[in-house]
Amino acid sequence: MSDVETAVFFVLHWNDDVLDLREQIPLDRAETRRIAAELGVPHPKDRHTDVDIVMTLDQLVDVRTTSGTLCVPVSCKTFEDLEDRRTLEKLEIERRYCQKRWGEWRLMTD
Repeated sequence: MSDVETAVFFVLHWNDDVLDLREQIPLDRAETRRIAAELGVPHPKDRHTDVDIVMTLDQLVDVRTTSGTLCVPVSCKTFEDLEDRRTLEKLEIERRYCQKRWGEWRLMTD
């Protein structure tokens, strides 16, 4: 895990309302390809094989709320990473995927 992912993990781990915390959740490649095409950006590829990779979500958190359990997808990036255009493109693919799948998406930075 990156330093940001580790920090977010520890913050969430000690929150009494967090019921479960999963890391590196694979996203459906067909769906991320569709979203990338819709955005007009290249899908992430393995630089050695040029094959589309399976994108992953940094953390998926089950949180206890007054109305039940809420599944919250979380991406973790350094503030510096957010200055990179390609990183923003990939985050937008992830954001759209998560909003469609779970109805929300959170980005946490250092």
